[in-house]
Amino acid sequence: MSIQGVRDGLIATLVAASAFDTGQISGCDYGVLEISDSCAILVMPLGISSEPITFGAPRQRLITWELDVQAYVKDMGDPVTVLGNLWVIADEMRAAIDSDDTLNGSCKKSMIRSATQPKGTGRGPDAVDAGGATWIPWYFTVAADEF
Repeated sequence: MSIQGVRDGLIATLVAASAFDTGQISGCDYGVLEISDSCAILVMPLGISSEPITFGAPRQRLITWELDVQAYVKDMGDPVTVLGNLWVIADEMRAAIDSDDTLNGSCKKSMIRSATQPKGTGRGPDAVDAGGATWIPWYFTVAADEF
């Protein structure tokens, strides 16, 4: 398994088990913020840990891949819609990963380790301007284990 395989597995899982489609999710291009009409998701590598879990040779290792999932809601000027879409993203992310925690067979198990919606929603310090709109973020850390 590789971190790229886990990224691809996460994207496949989100497309298969959530309201997001391939045009709203990218693992390598911020351009989805330019073309999406409501929500966009960026998947970035965050970290790796490798821990021995047996003694002797060969050792088995627990490898944990961490992905930074940046989910954005497009602010079209209606705060009710923005807040509603932020709730939807949180529910969709959790439900999709719960539906297949192997992320399309790319790992043994995965989970959302954290989800953070920065303070100052709206035009707060974490908002991003792209494609002529302001995007409000939700940050998720997804951990995927191989052992």
